[in-house]
This record gives sequence, structure tokens and C-alpha cells, in this order.
Amino acid sequence: MYQQNREDQEPWRQTGLGALNQLAYRLGIGTGSSDDLVRRFSMDDFQADPGYQFRLEQGQKGIESSAAARGGLLSGAAAKALTKYNQGFASNEYQNAYNRFNQDQSNIFNRLATLSGVGQTATSNIGQAGQNYSTAAGNNLLFAGNARASGYTNRANAINQGIGSVAGAFSYGLDGSSGGMGFGGFGG
Repeated sequence: MYQQNREDQEPWRQTGLGALNQLAYRLGIGTGSSDDLVRRFSMDDFQADPGYQFRLEQGQKGIESSAAARGGLLSGAAAKALTKYNQGFASNEYQNAYNRFNQDQSNIFNRLATLSGVGQTATSNIGQAGQNYSTAAGNNLLFAGNARASGYTNRANAINQGIGSVAGAFSYGLDGSSGGMGFGGFGG
């Protein structure tokens, strides 16, 4: 049963081990590892954020369309409006991109940590099964030893009772009180 338990728990243990290795790698632990889960948010991350890029492009298109409709797409006013929009938008959107970056980092970490915990639980279950098996085997040996000792004790008690009975009968017969023939009955 213990071996079956180990076999049943092995896929969970292996999955946990793989997740733990991936987590360590992504946290920068070990040679040749990545550190993508501990690196800081950068301007490159901000500018590459898909939410930022999409909203920026949509806002710029809106300003350009409005300016084109008025016939001033290439005017200084249109350029000034685009500059003002881009600066204000970037300032407001930076925190959103930063939060998305950190949320993504946390999601990856939490998923790998959860799977690592699954492996740790499986390993603990295997250890507990081994402990239970050892305890049961030890108890069975102890009970077998006690049963054997009890058998020896019972046999010794039976022998002692037999000897005691024979000795009592012999002693009883010697004093002549049994009404039978004792040693005193032979001579006279």
C-alpha cells in the first residue's frame, strides 16, 4: 500500500518540483537563471504595454481626425494638441501600466508557488504514509512478540500447574489423609 501511495503521489510531486524549479529560475536563483519576476518596471515596459499603446493610438487618431475635419491636420495647433494629449496621457497611464506589470508578475509568482505547494503536500503525504507504515509494522512486530511471549508464559504456567498438581497429589497421598494407601499404610 505504501508503494502504491508513492506511485499515486509521484505526478503531483514532480509537478511541484517542476514549478519550484521554474519559480527559482524566474526569481534569479541559480546559474544562468532569469530574473524576470524580480526586475523593476522600466520605461521600456511602459512603452511596450499593450493597453498604453492602444489607448494612445486611439487618442491620437481622434485628435488627428478632428484636426483634419477642420482642415488643420498639419497646423501648429494640431501638433500642440497632440503633444499636450501625449504628455497628459502618458502621465496618467504610467500608473495603470505599472499596476498591470506588477499584477502579471504576481499572477505568475502565485501560480508557480501554488504548484510548488502541491508538490510539497504530495511529498509530505508520502512521508506521512511511510511514517504510518513504519508505525503499523512496528506495532505488528510488537504484538507478535507479545503474543509469542504470552504463549511461552501460558505454557510455563500450565507446566507449573501440572507439576503443582502432581506434587500436591503425591503429597496428599503421602500423609495418608486421602483414605487411600500412603507410605504409612505400607508398614503398619
